[in-house]
Amino acid sequence: MTSIKKDKENLLKWCQNIIKPLGDKVSEIQDFANSWKDGSGFLAIVSLVFPDTFDYKEKLDTLTTPFDRVSYAFSVAEEKGIGSLVEQELFKQENESLNLENEKLSIETYLSCFYHYHIKKIENDKIDLKLKELLSNIDQISTSSSLDTTGAEDDSSATTGINSSNGWSMDKEIEKIESFKNKIKSINESNKSVELKRNQSAQTKQKLVDLESIISNIQKELIENENISKKFKEEIEQKELDLKNKIEKEKEEYERHIIELQKKISNLQSNSKEREELKLKLDLEKKAKEELLKKKQQYENDIAQLKSKLQQEQIEKEKLEQENNKMIQEKSIIETKHREDMKKLREELYNANLKNDILQMELNSEITLKDDLIKNKKEISDRVVDIQKNIDSELKEKAEIQKAKDKISASLKKSLLELEEETKIYNLKDKTKKEMEREKEKLAQLKQEKHLEKISVEKEKRIVENDLNEKRDSYDAELGKVREIKFNIRDIQQKIDSTEYDIEDEKERTTKLVAYFEEKAKVGQDRLNQKHSNILKKLEESKQQIKKKHLDTSDQLFKEIEKKKSLDKDKIDIQSKDKDLLEQYQKERKERRETEKVKRGLDDQLNQAKQFLALEGKGRSSREKVKSKLEMDTKEMKSNLSDTHLKKQSALDKKESLISDAINSEKKLSQSKHRVDTSIESRNNLKQENLDLDKDIVKLVQEKEAIKTDQEIKMMNNVEQLQKELKTQRNQLEQSKLELENASFKAQQDLLEKQQAIENMDNIKIEHEKNLKKLNDQLEQLDKEEMDHLKQKKIKEEIKSLRAQIDQDDQDKQEYSNQLIVLNQDVKRLEMELISESSESSLYSRQVEILQKRLVEAEDEMHQYKLDIEKQQNEQSHLAQKEKRRLEKEKSRQEKEIREELEKEHQRKLSQLELKFNRQKLELDEDELELEKK
Repeated sequence: MTSIKKDKENLLKWCQNIIKPLGDKVSEIQDFANSWKDGSGFLAIVSLVFPDTFDYKEKLDTLTTPFDRVSYAFSVAEEKGIGSLVEQELFKQENESLNLENEKLSIETYLSCFYHYHIKKIENDKIDLKLKELLSNIDQISTSSSLDTTGAEDDSSATTGINSSNGWSMDKEIEKIESFKNKIKSINESNKSVELKRNQSAQTKQKLVDLESIISNIQKELIENENISKKFKEEIEQKELDLKNKIEKEKEEYERHIIELQKKISNLQSNSKEREELKLKLDLEKKAKEELLKKKQQYENDIAQLKSKLQQEQIEKEKLEQENNKMIQEKSIIETKHREDMKKLREELYNANLKNDILQMELNSEITLKDDLIKNKKEISDRVVDIQKNIDSELKEKAEIQKAKDKISASLKKSLLELEEETKIYNLKDKTKKEMEREKEKLAQLKQEKHLEKISVEKEKRIVENDLNEKRDSYDAELGKVREIKFNIRDIQQKIDSTEYDIEDEKERTTKLVAYFEEKAKVGQDRLNQKHSNILKKLEESKQQIKKKHLDTSDQLFKEIEKKKSLDKDKIDIQSKDKDLLEQYQKERKERRETEKVKRGLDDQLNQAKQFLALEGKGRSSREKVKSKLEMDTKEMKSNLSDTHLKKQSALDKKESLISDAINSEKKLSQSKHRVDTSIESRNNLKQENLDLDKDIVKLVQEKEAIKTDQEIKMMNNVEQLQKELKTQRNQLEQSKLELENASFKAQQDLLEKQQAIENMDNIKIEHEKNLKKLNDQLEQLDKEEMDHLKQKKIKEEIKSLRAQIDQDDQDKQEYSNQLIVLNQDVKRLEMELISESSESSLYSRQVEILQKRLVEAEDEMHQYKLDIEKQQNEQSHLAQKEKRRLEKEKSRQEKEIREELEKEHQRKLSQLELKFNRQKLELDEDELELEKK
């Protein structure tokens, strides 16, 4: 983490240092967030990293807004191979409201691209300068060599040797330079390929987005066309049904009317006038029937045209579906390419992580080997120290044995001297032969005992020497092993050092990559969180808007209810006015009739006046006056009639407009109610869906965390329990081993002691048997020599005592032999226990190895499970985002459909109202014509 902080600080310092020459024309850079608000920083860095592209001062004057500056800088960088990592749309906001804290990491990574490009450029320039210097040196050397060749002939051999040596070294340097150039080219090509891949991935992403938008638009158009065609079909079917019903009703009415007329004709054959009127009515009805049939044919033609239009629309729909399928195929191809690219990148990352894990595993294994070797080394050194101590102790024992040997030899010499002195004394005292023989026998016994002691000492010496030789051999073998282990440790240490350097390099790389990807993931998560928060805000805003709309609709409902009430009042007023108008119409009719009567009377009067004038032959002046008066009266009557007619028409128009307004208001009320209901339902559905999504997300997160914690706790508990069990088992085994070793050692010591005691007993028995033989021989001699009775008694008593001693010795021997058998059995039992415990220890060691393997496998499974959980989380978040987008799209589509349906219904109703109005107008015209005819 400290290295990452240092890198960040170095990057910030680089940005500050590179912008220093521009002075106050660039805003101060103090961080990777809000210092880059106005876009001047990006412009300055692009102009300084790519100095041949544009002039910073001119562009700063021309580009005034931060969005223009940023877009221009990013476009120039993209042309030069550095793709944009910051969203340009953020800079469309006002400078005060803009906050770039969430875009900190993307800005940092984007600037690091410029930093690396700039450093590479400087390094390339340095390499080019070095190459130029080397080439100039080569030219100088070549010229100097040519001058040397034109010199004296005496120094030709030396100069040729020097030139040859110089030429060889220069060739090497040229080869090195070419290799450097090739490396630089390969590095540049790899960087370019990486940048091209990034740009291609960005382009593919944009293409995918564009394709998705196109496909969504086509799908929307298809859905709209389907809805239109459905509505069109439903309208046509409704029209056909209405027409059929109307025609059937009119047919039935006409048939009834004809039947009634036929009945009337049959009943009124006597009245010729009524018959003629009925015939006229029949003719009129036949004409009306023919007109209806014509209208029917026209409607059928219209329906056929509509059907043809529908077929055309279906054909267009099929074409659109084909285009949609093509677009979907292209989208799938592009998506597969994008997925493959992403898979490759993921595989590269995964391989890098695997390499890192493998290197870490190797490091851990080598560290464990190192620890084991150190432990072995310590154990071997402890063993060597113990062996040296044993050797010292054995040497001490050997020295003590030699001292004891010297003492015994000295005591033997002393005893021999004493025996010689005693023999001399016995010779002097003239002892008997028998006493001498006894003494000799005693001396022989002493010699035998000493000889046996010597033999036992030599045996012990040989045993000790053999043990020493074995220990020396084991010590030499262990010294050889120690040397081999030391050499192995050195090799392993060298390997560990090399692997540690490699691992450190890989760690640095992986840490950088991991840090970058983690920061990228954090930024992605921050963005997702921000988007989620924005979506939630939008949802809340939409909820508030819906609430406002609901309030508005409720207000509109109240207003419409009030309007309805007012319209009802107006309706009542209109009905009252209608009544008044009807009364007026009846009055006017009466007045018309009266005026017609008056007109007729006036005509009669005129005729009478004409007759009177003709008869009486009065003057023209009187006639003209009468005429003018009559004409004035007729004009006034006509004007009164026309005024009444106009009033009637205006009243009828008002009535129709009021009725149509009332109908429209009722329809609008029903529509607004329907809209309110649909909006409330959609709002509730959206609320429920959002709540379900939030609950699912929270549940998934909680389940994931719970599973993680449970598994980690289980793993830790299992590991701790296993470690404790292993420790306890090891301690028990070690204790039992030590106890068994002590017991076996004691048993062996007891065995040795018992064996020695048995051998001593055998020797004593042999001596006793010899003494018995001697005594028997003496008895026989005494019998032969017929010695005194007292001497014979003494000898018999000695024999009895010797036999008793022999019996006791036999009993002791049997006891010792029984004890030996028991000890042998104990030794065998201890050996068996040792073997069983060694087998148990081997089993436990195998169990430990198996448990360690299981632990490693469990850790791998945990790692895999974590990766799977992360993948599932990413997929679930992706699905949730998709579902949110889909819901938003469906919401927008539904709103659009509702608007279109409302517009279409409004247009249809307007057309229906226009048709009704035209029909009513035609009917009124016909009525007026009939009235005028009458």
